Amino acid sequence: MTAPRLVHLGLGVFHRSHQAWYTEQVNRAGGDPWHYASFTGRRPDAAIELARQDCAYTLLIRAADEDRAEPVSSIAVAADGANHQLWNHYLADARTALVTLTVTEAGYRLRSDGGLDTAAADIRADVRATLAGEQPRTAVARLAAGLRARMRAGCGPLAIVSCDNLAGNGETTRRAVLEFADLVDPTLASWIAAEISFVCTMVDRITPGVEPADLATAERLTGRPDRVPVVAEPFTDWVLAGDFPAGRPVWELAGARFVDDVRPYEMRKLFLLNGAHSMLAYLGLARGHATVFDAIGDPVCRQAVEQVWTEAGPLLPFTSDEIGRAKADLLERWGNPRIDHQLAKIALDGSEKLRVRMAPVLRSYAGQQPLGQATLLAAWLVHLRAGGQDPGAAGLADGSLPAGAAAVLLRQVVPEWDDQGALAAVIAHTAAENRGKASSPMRIRAADVIVTSPDRNFVTLKLTTEDGVTGLGDATLNGRELSVASYLSDHVAPLLIDRDAGRIEDTWQFLYRSAYWRRGPVTMAAIAAVDVALWDIKAKMAGMPLYQLFGGASRNGIQAYGHASGRTTEELFDSIRAHREQGYTAMRIQTAVPGLKAVYGVASQPSVDGKRYDYEPAQRQAFPPEEDWDTRAYLRHLPTVFESVRNEFGPELPLLHDGHHRMTPIQAAKLGKALEPYDLFWLEDCTPAENQAALRLVRQHTTTPLAIGEIFNTVWDYQTLIQEQLIDYVRSAVTHTGGITAMRKILDFAAQYQIKSGIHGPTDISPVGMAAALHLDLAIHNFGIQEYMRHGTATNEVFQQTFTFQNGYLHPGEQPGIGVTLDEEAAARHPYAPAYLPFNRLADGTIHDW
Repeated sequence: MTAPRLVHLGLGVFHRSHQAWYTEQVNRAGGDPWHYASFTGRRPDAAIELARQDCAYTLLIRAADEDRAEPVSSIAVAADGANHQLWNHYLADARTALVTLTVTEAGYRLRSDGGLDTAAADIRADVRATLAGEQPRTAVARLAAGLRARMRAGCGPLAIVSCDNLAGNGETTRRAVLEFADLVDPTLASWIAAEISFVCTMVDRITPGVEPADLATAERLTGRPDRVPVVAEPFTDWVLAGDFPAGRPVWELAGARFVDDVRPYEMRKLFLLNGAHSMLAYLGLARGHATVFDAIGDPVCRQAVEQVWTEAGPLLPFTSDEIGRAKADLLERWGNPRIDHQLAKIALDGSEKLRVRMAPVLRSYAGQQPLGQATLLAAWLVHLRAGGQDPGAAGLADGSLPAGAAAVLLRQVVPEWDDQGALAAVIAHTAAENRGKASSPMRIRAADVIVTSPDRNFVTLKLTTEDGVTGLGDATLNGRELSVASYLSDHVAPLLIDRDAGRIEDTWQFLYRSAYWRRGPVTMAAIAAVDVALWDIKAKMAGMPLYQLFGGASRNGIQAYGHASGRTTEELFDSIRAHREQGYTAMRIQTAVPGLKAVYGVASQPSVDGKRYDYEPAQRQAFPPEEDWDTRAYLRHLPTVFESVRNEFGPELPLLHDGHHRMTPIQAAKLGKALEPYDLFWLEDCTPAENQAALRLVRQHTTTPLAIGEIFNTVWDYQTLIQEQLIDYVRSAVTHTGGITAMRKILDFAAQYQIKSGIHGPTDISPVGMAAALHLDLAIHNFGIQEYMRHGTATNEVFQQTFTFQNGYLHPGEQPGIGVTLDEEAAARHPYAPAYLPFNRLADGTIHDW
């Protein structure tokens, strides 16, 4: 592969679906090849993942009816944006012809007048860093530093190509870079003005975030695994105007257009697409929608978009027919149900986006009261007051609505507006109306119980409100799924109809206390499903991910442990290495026991019927399978396993082990003592905990941390264990403990005694239950660790989720609600099939705890 001649800042999915894709088309057409050295903006994750597969990836072109896979290999180098030396190396390379940027509007650090915000603390810090030859952080500073290296190397001119939604983005970038350079070195500013070309562009292609199911789709279509595919709509557009003094790819071959003036196309996109996107984001989120497709199908949102278009139309230098075709194209694109374009992502940085998306329209209506623009500003204000995150709009959610509305105009969008009062009143009135609707009761109109069996059986509850907002809850109880499904359908669902979906605590107490026969796994799993579904609805109505309703994040990510196992020491080592390659930084260690045919937790061994259970041990058959057990053999064998693991992998790797209730208290104490030299993160379920006092004996004899609670249902199961500090980690699942409402109370109780969470997360917890746990994990202070087993491809197709796993850490994502959607058509393709967990017998035939 030839050396990179293109450099990019802002390595993300849009760059890979747009600039890199256009360049790939040029290379495939033959002739002189071009390749990118692409740098991340804020975090190195994208570069790390892409580099692991030699920077080649799959672009999934997602039409309304099918996906098409296109390989892309135009990125030669994927680099961490913090690598200052490598960035300067490529900018100072005479072969580098141009630099493209996708850093978003906020990344330019501009004032409302379009100039660089030289008073900002990060810009001042970057001036000092650049003068000292150190790593600057902001995009403009990185450009200036790289151009300074190019000037010192005596290299010739190149082009800077901004691909962000800024009016006159080339000239805006030029002004910002020159202003920064002048602060660093006036000579540098003069050299940039003379040698560097700044190209204006308009880019357009919807590129949603990648979901776990997309990895499976890419592998199915290409026949090879791809950890970093990209999804994009079929439509794409690129219009450019400016000089390329060092040459450029022939992007026209892929459909790019080179024009004398890009401004008409910028205006059309800003006012029709981007302005409407902001309207759909803020109004759609307030009405409980999650995606552009959902929002544009809402008549209220559609009418508001049409009003914005009507007000913007007279400013566009196109004929009415051309504008009509552009709007029709947008409606067709947004009507693609398979493009998961998240409103929460569009809603970010509204203070920066609205300044360019609507300010020109507002200026043209000076002295008037444009209803569409007022509605947009009101929806944004409601979004902020509901907790929407926007650092550039600090304080706008405070005070009275009229004062807030005036502040929107004065400080954010059009500071020069002559008559704020009249429009501010319209904004305040519209915001009050929307806020009032958001706070009124939202009645439940449907409660559907969905049983599906993609890789195993799952029970899901879907609640739907009168406004069409849906919430999902997980009611799966391994081996007893139909019991919970019947409890929900026959006894719970009829009681939910016409209840206020916002009264979560009241509904929980009603379902728990009104049944009289309380507790138990079936009852609590059913209550959990209702509870999680209501929290999902609540967060969607607030327009934010669920963890924000719990006070926001307490950490950046959620450490997860994986299940490493093997029949032999060599097999176990291979499993540990494989899990580390997948990103796991903590391992549960399970191993076969010599003399026993099948042991719980060893995924690579066959079960008694000869089948492997790599995902979970429930067997699809009419009677529970029988396994054998010998506690003395287990106690002799296990310490030797941990000794070998520590010798091979060192002292730093967190190791866990599950005793799975199979020991008496004195046996558990003996094992805990024997494992102390190997510094376990925890020993889980060492003895049946129905007798809570039994843990006193174990605690007296070992300092190995203990985790308990996988089969517990309520806080009462923990009372003695927590108050006497007999355990170190709470192991319950959100799904089996009455939901988020109950689990939060258990963990708050545990926190008073310095006990942490270790929420249950096997594959018999559906992605709905896992997502609920992750939002709780992210928010609580006494988080410990999260169990995480990957679901199979079929499960991920049925349950499409936004949570991610990178570098050992999970994150629930930023989609409003819990971040999981259910494909009911896919679910229907996988009917229920009876499945049972195994049971144990001792050598003499006695049934023993499994």
